[in-house]
Amino acid sequence: LVWKPWSHEAIAAAQAEGRPVLVDFTAKWCATCNANKTFSIDIDATRDVLKELKYETLKADNTLTPENIVREIQSFGRAGVPLVLLYSPDANVKPTVMPASFTPSMIQDALKKAAGKK
Repeated sequence: LVWKPWSHEAIAAAQAEGRPVLVDFTAKWCATCNANKTFSIDIDATRDVLKELKYETLKADNTLTPENIVREIQSFGRAGVPLVLLYSPDANVKPTVMPASFTPSMIQDALKKAAGKK
């Protein structure tokens, strides 16, 4: 997967191209974040769904707790990472907020739904 840095502008640019967006708010010290990525996100089946649906993948690195990332995490009612958001290509649709930990099938189903596929 090619992870680009998270920003509101990066989300808007992908949506303007009609692409859905996965944002992974993560930190190097976060065991649950690393487990989600290793066992559910960065696996062949999920990568295939991301590629097929033309997802933009953005990473918000909270390792050093930058203020803008902390504020964004809090705006979704979370105290910290992990936070995985799935944005529809339609900027008027609120993002899907994944649970703190999830299975491969949970993320794959949510990716399809957020992109408008069944």
